[in-house]
Order: sequence, then C-alpha cells, then structure tokens
Amino acid sequence: MKELDNRVTLADAAAMLGISRVAVTKKLTLLGIEPIQIRKGNTEVQGLTPEHLRHLRSSRAGTSPVPGRPLVLSFQGCKGGIGKSTLSYNFALRASQYGLRVLCIDTDQQSHLTLCLCGKAPGNRCWYDLLEGQTTLREAIVPWREYLHIVPGTIHLALIDYKYNDRAHPEALFGRYLEEVEADYDLVVVDCAPSLSLLNQAVAYASDRIVIPQTPSRLSFDGLELTINFLEDLHENFEKQLDVRILCNMVEPDELSSIRIISHLSKTYGEALCRTFVHRSQTFLEAIDAGTSVFDYTLKADTARDDLDALTRELLADRLS
Repeated sequence: MKELDNRVTLADAAAMLGISRVAVTKKLTLLGIEPIQIRKGNTEVQGLTPEHLRHLRSSRAGTSPVPGRPLVLSFQGCKGGIGKSTLSYNFALRASQYGLRVLCIDTDQQSHLTLCLCGKAPGNRCWYDLLEGQTTLREAIVPWREYLHIVPGTIHLALIDYKYNDRAHPEALFGRYLEEVEADYDLVVVDCAPSLSLLNQAVAYASDRIVIPQTPSRLSFDGLELTINFLEDLHENFEKQLDVRILCNMVEPDELSSIRIISHLSKTYGEALCRTFVHRSQTFLEAIDAGTSVFDYTLKADTARDDLDALTRELLADRLS
C-alpha cells in the first residue's frame, strides 16, 4: 500500500479558488507560505499541503473556511457495482487535499472503502460496536492521514438489521453519535452498503447531501428507482427534507446506452442530476491496484483525475468557496 499523498498542485489550488496561479502565488507570499515540490516519476511541480489550502481559504474575506457543523454526505444506492466505494474514496481524499478535515465512515460490511483507503482493516471496531456500546465514536476513529480519518467497516455491520428493529428512529442509529466529534471535522463521507437497510435509512436521515451513482445500464436504473422510492418513504414517514444528487458514473460518451440514460435522467430528475459526469477510465482500476488514489497515481491530465476533481468542487461548492 503506497503512502497516500494529500498534497495538491498549484494549478488545482487555483482552479478550486477560481483565481490564477499568479494570484495564488501572491497570496502565498503574503501569508508567508512556501510551496513544496511534488514529484511523480519524472514529473515535478509545485504543490501545497492541506494546511496551506486551509490558510488560503481562510484568508479570503477573513472568515473561517467552513462554517458551523460538518457537512454529512453519503453515497447510496441499492445496487452493487455502481462505484460507490471508488467514488467516496477519491472524493474524500480530494476534499482532504483541499484542506477540509474529513471523517470517512464505512457502513458497508464489504469494507471496500476501508480497504481502498487503508489497504487492510486497521482495527476491529466499526459502527456496529458503537451501537452495542462497546466503543465510542472517538475511540473507533482511525486517524489515517493528515485531515483524513476513518471509522472502518467490518463484517459485523451485517448484524445491525438483525439486531435492531424498524421501530427505531433513524436518529438513534447514526446522527446522534456524530455530535461527539462534530467540532473536529468539516466533512463526513459515508460509504453505504448496496441495500435498503435500517442503517442506510439512518445515514440518509443524517445526511445533508445524498449522492446516488447511476451507470448506463437498465439494471442500474432499476436500482436507482428503488433507492429513490426508499428515500421518498423516509421523507414521508419522518418529514425529512432530503438533498438528493444523481451522478452519472462510468459514462461512455460515444455509446448509445450512455446517451439514452443521461437524456432520461436529465428529463426525469432535472437539477438533481450532477453537472459533472464521471467517465469510464482504466485509471480507476490501475490506481486501486497500485494501492493509491487517482490523484496520487498521476499528476498529468487524466480523465479520472479531472472528473473526480470537478465532482468534488461541484458537491462541495458551498464549502470550498
């Protein structure tokens, strides 16, 4: 497992701030920050740490970069294979590179987010142990990298629906536990299991933003409809307003199936459809095989890298401005 690199290039920082590289350099000089060098093979560019990015954002208008409680963003979808873990992994890492203090929570018993981020299960405590009173949230957190921590997933998560009945209020299974650490983080990213479970319902109830990936296939579309109905039931039963975003993932722009699905989603869901499309790219698989993210795998222009960066900035526009 390679060491995950939380540094970001000056070009990326300029894009995030909406200013030129020259303007970024001037701000760094005023703040007394010296850029560092990032090397990948024969490529070397100037870069910044998450702390540098945090200072840059904080210097704008002289305000704190992230107001109030952390944003809770979950990746949901009752169908497997739609890319939830890969997306949540790269999204969370990119957010931390931009200076947000990120807590990842793996609520999928397959633990793919945990494996992507850590290379192996770093401990034996998961959300199930928290519900059982065997640990606190703070004790379950593994501080894996600067600005990037995780509550790992384990197979014991499969026991939650078995042990907890559907009469429990969603807040009792997830949201109330976040209060313990809400001052420590700017963003909570939850990777959910491909199911319509009690825990997924509880996560959705606590989420400020819910992202449902959709691949260009009929089976994926059926899963989307089931997930939307699941969330609508949550809204009706608990009068909870939900911010749902639908993300086109694994898009092949030249394939008729992709064109048809995108057209249908645009007509059906309108503004709920993310502006950013994530295209199918071999880089996702190669990066995971190399034990790293798409951002650490290459510094050169790359479809996967560009798409995930754009997605991060779109979903966190109110936090990265």
